[in-house]
Amino acid sequence: MAFELQMHQICRVLERHGQQCSFSREIENKFHEKAWEEGWLKCRGLFHEANGFLNVSLVEAGKVRTQKEPKLLIRYTKDVNKNDKVTVDGATYKVIGIDDLGNLHLCLDLSLEAV
Repeated sequence: MAFELQMHQICRVLERHGQQCSFSREIENKFHEKAWEEGWLKCRGLFHEANGFLNVSLVEAGKVRTQKEPKLLIRYTKDVNKNDKVTVDGATYKVIGIDDLGNLHLCLDLSLEAV
């Protein structure tokens, strides 16, 4: 019951507050040239920013500051791979990390890099 409730809540938040996303992937055409397959996956995603994490064992007398890292929360799918490109609200990003939150197959939190 709780799993179905969480899935319903995620779907509702994405539909209500999410933005339209379009993914593209680098493929090889019949002439063995690299090309981009545009719009092979379209969905709604929730764009947000998070602080990046640093693996620092010791920091002396000072603060370590990091830039905000763009992220995109989408419903779970096996179709998204690293190095895919995603267009969100007119801006294009490259997927550099994929995180299945809690390994529950509910949603994916994609780490992005501006292209």
